[in-house]
Amino acid sequence: MTRILCDDLNENEKAALRLLLLGHDAKTAAKEIGVTPNVINERLRSARQKLQVTSSKAAARMLAEYEGFEPKFFVPKNIGIANKPKSDAIYPLPG
Repeated sequence: MTRILCDDLNENEKAALRLLLLGHDAKTAAKEIGVTPNVINERLRSARQKLQVTSSKAAARMLAEYEGFEPKFFVPKNIGIANKPKSDAIYPLPG
């Protein structure tokens, strides 16, 4: 089903979703391709409607899956997992 829906996207919508996958927001995506943020938002809205999802990130993930594109992550996937401290003391007192 994803394939059929993604085939309905035009190149402008796909470009906006790809920029989202690279970590851009509407403002930086617009600057990247020389349009206004309103144009980007309109392309994302249209893509959401065609893909029948409520978020642009969900639409971007669908396109990524369809195209075999690996999203760019700005933080490691294991964020929030702390290494075990070497001692039981959290903050040793100074000498």
